[in-house]
Amino acid sequence: MKILFIVYDFSIVGGAQKVTANLANELSKDSEVYIASMYSSHDKLAYRLEKRVSFLSLKGKGRIRTDIFFMCHELSCLIKQKGIEIIVAEGISTSLVSTITGMISGKPIVVCEHSSIDNSLYNKLGLRVFRFLSVVMANSIVLLTKDNQDKYSSKYPLFKKKFQIIPNWVEKSNIKVDYYADKRKIVTIGRADPVKGFEDIIIIASKLKNELPGWEWDIWGDFDNEYGRCIKKLAREQDVEDVVRFRGIYTDFGEISSEYAFIVLTSRFEGFSLVLLEARERGLPMISYNCHTGPSTIIEDGINGLLVEPNNKTKLKDAIVKLANDIQLREQFSSNCKVGMDQYYKENIISKWKELLINLVER
Repeated sequence: MKILFIVYDFSIVGGAQKVTANLANELSKDSEVYIASMYSSHDKLAYRLEKRVSFLSLKGKGRIRTDIFFMCHELSCLIKQKGIEIIVAEGISTSLVSTITGMISGKPIVVCEHSSIDNSLYNKLGLRVFRFLSVVMANSIVLLTKDNQDKYSSKYPLFKKKFQIIPNWVEKSNIKVDYYADKRKIVTIGRADPVKGFEDIIIIASKLKNELPGWEWDIWGDFDNEYGRCIKKLAREQDVEDVVRFRGIYTDFGEISSEYAFIVLTSRFEGFSLVLLEARERGLPMISYNCHTGPSTIIEDGINGLLVEPNNKTKLKDAIVKLANDIQLREQFSSNCKVGMDQYYKENIISKWKELLINLVER
């Protein structure tokens, strides 16, 4: 099978890019896989690709509405030249180019939704149009959670047979992972983007300095953009630079997880939250806003972590204080993390992907 993945920008570190790299690398073991990146903000790829995965940068110059004809032409030529059999659009932002290209070439199209349909921060008219066209024109829409599937089915009832649930996967740890409950460090991981709600971390950290003396809060991610610089400025203004540390980009969660007592997520919206899944696999207790549509899929409130009313900084602070002051609760949450993880391991998820792709190609 010959598969073409289309991504918006594969040079940016993010969940969609990581998932694409993992899926492309795995499928390339028995398929011919290509990745086309519509834009490239940086010279280097964000994630490692196997040598057998072919990568192409379309090097878009402006915005989709000005580059669309050029991109569709380039992709159509690639599809014809390489004999591509199926197109996978990674993210709604790539769906317009992908679906038009698919229609021109007569190839089946899968659109992967990496966010929540309720995400009001990224719900401008253009993206709403892209989503509607995806639902109408694509052969299948892959969603990450049952919650998002229900919302899609409610909004687009005529097309609900297209909506498939295939969650992200996590690699199963081959060695026993030890959890050190005596650690006094909190971790948050994510790209510097308003949807991640990092300002809440700074405000909460300023109030925790006296309540949790000796505790630190590490933030991992690329903060070398306008929003990231604003968050760092806020940290200086709130005088929490001695508590909150910006650690930069990490490559392997397994290499840093043992440093921390628990992970905190402050997202306004999520599609799934791969980082919570990675934390759970490592036995790291979790605290998160119960935002749409991912955390409640991974966190069982009171079992392996705590879910908090979305955007309620007071309740989030209280949850952090509760977990930080109760080492037995942290140990209990950690021991429960691995229960039910089999459904998220690669072997189960990749089989669902292969079944979907083969069925569409052979239809």
